[in-house]
Amino acid sequence: MELPQQWTQQNDIEFSHYIKKSHVFVGNVTKCDIEKHYFVNAGNVYTHYCEVESSLTGNLTAMVIGNSYAHNVLPVISSNQLLKKVTSFTAFGCLYVKQPKRNCEGYQNAVNEAVKRIKPDIIYFIQGYVKITNSKLRQKAVSEIWAENFKFAFDFFQQHSSIIITNHQHFRFRIPINAEYLRLKYFGYEANMNARKAPGLTTLDKIQLNVSCSKCLWINYNDFFCRNDYCTPIDPFLRLPMFLDEDHVTIIGARRAQDLFENVTKKASEKII
Repeated sequence: MELPQQWTQQNDIEFSHYIKKSHVFVGNVTKCDIEKHYFVNAGNVYTHYCEVESSLTGNLTAMVIGNSYAHNVLPVISSNQLLKKVTSFTAFGCLYVKQPKRNCEGYQNAVNEAVKRIKPDIIYFIQGYVKITNSKLRQKAVSEIWAENFKFAFDFFQQHSSIIITNHQHFRFRIPINAEYLRLKYFGYEANMNARKAPGLTTLDKIQLNVSCSKCLWINYNDFFCRNDYCTPIDPFLRLPMFLDEDHVTIIGARRAQDLFENVTKKASEKII
């Protein structure tokens, strides 16, 4: 990606305003052949359904399942030329777990029916685990619940697909990145907001990896956005924000992570063939 030669700091500000306006609906830039947007349960849960087929040339089918974190990388996944059809079914604020929140039960049931009907080659199971902290997971009962959640999801998805591509828990910044970027740009400052990250896997990552899943391939955003225990929210080349808030990627962040998804999809295709 490159910026136009005449790009100025004012353009930085305008782009940041555009990101703010679009909020976490980054996936909505995807050109869907069939698309449905709707709110369920008195507006508490935004659900997005999308099918992409006409622009793809591959031979594999895929489903994208998860919350807003899955929705945000839909443009990247749906442009992969190894795929012939992508069906995305995401709900903001809903985690796919053994006992979902009451306002997420309908969404999860609909996902299960879609998975059984479509039987995709690949399931991209992408979730953000914002409130699942290391301190909570030190409680044995909590860690056991999450082990059961992952087993529940993996067992079901493995029955109806060939490969599951799923994510580890990625780094969460302490401030809303785009808002801080906009503030600094207004006052003429360069936006540098690198943040230190604890080395190694999180407790939740370790719980995930301890659950048997022979069809799972793992991705970790930290491999891309973090280097030497520091994570950067600003694109090093474009100098534009890669994160909207503390942990949702913008379209810039999604595009920068494209290699991550293309590489793991290529591995998945080799396992299927």
